[in-house]
Amino acid sequence: MSKTVLIIDDDEIIRMTTEEILHELGYKTLTAESGDSGLALFNKKYSEIDLILLDLTMPGRSVVDIFADILNTDPDVRVLISSGNSYDPKVQQLLSLGAKGFLQKPYTIADMENRIKENSK
Repeated sequence: MSKTVLIIDDDEIIRMTTEEILHELGYKTLTAESGDSGLALFNKKYSEIDLILLDLTMPGRSVVDIFADILNTDPDVRVLISSGNSYDPKVQQLLSLGAKGFLQKPYTIADMENRIKENSK
């Protein structure tokens, strides 16, 4: 049975490219273009989702608030934070709140695959 990854990223090219790569690697995907739409999708389908790939910087509500709301739905959720800025203090904050890891953009297919395998249910 293939695992399902929810991709939450406001950059359409990154969402589409990541989704295509994950399909090639045998994963099912769900996508959302904002934290709020990702949260709504997660709340509907959380039992089907093995991992969330969450972009650190998106318009709208803080990713920290979105992450807290995701945890309220499923405290055991597995989330990888993705960003081009590893020095943002929100990275450490999210890791301390329970995010499973950080994926530095731009990432290679091998990096993404390894981080997802290491951190999915």
